[in-house]
Amino acid sequence: MPDYPSANPDQFIQGAPVLHVQDVLAAVTYYRDVLGFTSCGPAWVQAVVGPWQHTVNSAIELHDSVIGSIEPDGCWGVVSFTPAYFHWSEGQPGVDMGTGWVQDAKLWIGDAVVAGELPDLPCSITDGDLSLGLHAYPNDIPVPLDRHDIVELRVAFYPGCEIQIRGTSIRLELLGEPRYVEEFRP
Repeated sequence: MPDYPSANPDQFIQGAPVLHVQDVLAAVTYYRDVLGFTSCGPAWVQAVVGPWQHTVNSAIELHDSVIGSIEPDGCWGVVSFTPAYFHWSEGQPGVDMGTGWVQDAKLWIGDAVVAGELPDLPCSITDGDLSLGLHAYPNDIPVPLDRHDIVELRVAFYPGCEIQIRGTSIRLELLGEPRYVEEFRP
């Protein structure tokens, strides 16, 4: 356990409150519109929402997911999964026994720069990887995800198109309810 905060700024790197609320959008909108807080992106941008977070380990498996669109939104690049394929496991997702689910999701990449050849969308992903700083996630996107770091997402599509998206932060927004697909046994 670290020492209590002091006047030494080297000890304190970052802090963020955790607010448990019934309606995330209403709470964030109140902070923005009434209290005057600002953020880059839509009202939910500081919220991590998921019906199963903290109960299992989860990751998006890129090669079983579909990208519906890649679009700019202010200072963000938005990758829409229609749907994303998730592994849920009490162990390591995609490695240990668990279940497979699908759910639409948006991946928000701050200060995004897109390079490469994009196929007609929607299109299934054949391969990919995510790098966050010094950490590499081959074929995976960890869930939940909200990081400020050097981001590089590489996605390969059929019939041989590939794109790279680079940025300075990344957040995952889950849309709708997850739908069960299958049992996963390695």
